[in-house]
Amino acid sequence: MALRSKLLDKKVIGSAKEMLKKVRNNAYVSRKLRAVIAAKESSITAVARVCKISRTALTEWIKHLKFGRAEKLFAPPERRRKAY
Repeated sequence: MALRSKLLDKKVIGSAKEMLKKVRNNAYVSRKLRAVIAAKESSITAVARVCKISRTALTEWIKHLKFGRAEKLFAPPERRRKAY
C-alpha cells in the first residue's frame, strides 16, 4: 500500500468537485480536476500512470487547488483560442 499524500485533504477534494461542476465544458481543466479527485482514492503514482502525466504535474495541480491558485489550472492566455 502506497503512502497517502499529505496535500490531499477534504478541502482540496471538495474544491476540485465544486470547480468541476463549474467548468464542465472545459476539457483541459476538467481532465486535471478528475485526476486530482482520483488521487484521493488511489496513489498519485497510479493516477499519473493511468492519465499518462507525470507525478510532478499532478502534485502541482493539487498544490494549486490547496493554496487557492485554481486559475493556474487554466491554459495561459497565449495558448487559448483567439477571439475574432
